[in-house]
Amino acid sequence: MTLKEYLQKNNLTVYMFSNICRLSVPVIYRALNNVNISPKSAKRIYSVTQGSVDYKNIQVFNGAL
Repeated sequence: MTLKEYLQKNNLTVYMFSNICRLSVPVIYRALNNVNISPKSAKRIYSVTQGSVDYKNIQVFNGAL
């Protein structure tokens, strides 16, 4: 299920969901618009939604070479 479907199903606004997740509103909007977010934010969305929303657009961080 997408994040938008999850919010509609549970009757949540972006602001309410950002409060529940403890993520900023811009991060939630990035997830709604299928823009890359950090792995930590994607994991938090996954755990808060109890696995209902599995976000696939995750930024790749390359460490020091």
